[in-house]
Amino acid sequence: MRLATHHSIPMKATMTKLKTIGHQCINLHPGKSSHLLLIHKTSVNNPLVTQVKDLFDDTIVFDPVETVKVNPHRAFVRIERAATMAPVAATARGRRAAATATFATIPTDGLLSITLIDETTSGSGTGPEVDVGDVPVDYIDDPAAP
Repeated sequence: MRLATHHSIPMKATMTKLKTIGHQCINLHPGKSSHLLLIHKTSVNNPLVTQVKDLFDDTIVFDPVETVKVNPHRAFVRIERAATMAPVAATARGRRAAATATFATIPTDGLLSITLIDETTSGSGTGPEVDVGDVPVDYIDDPAAP
């Protein structure tokens, strides 16, 4: 069976469907948000993302800013790089440099682990965890992004 391609993005044949293989793009620049669409098998009434971190580099952590239910099996998530995370580019020298440790080089890709819960109707930020697959991402550092 021949694999189809579309705009240089490889597509994998699965039975009668074609599935695009690709990564979502995440901005590492401070104050810039990025968006993810989570697809999960379990029906969720009140989705809430409580944690987003990179499995390859534990210094890369994101704050979930917004979680919106698209339908019972999809959730839209807006994230920002955690404020406590080290800056991408070095800004200090001397004694302060150790306190502001940075990436030696900006990472180009990662694998995000996302904790999604079906929040209780009380809005307490608690509820049963929902199984969500890890998300492969490409990183950028774009200060001009909206």
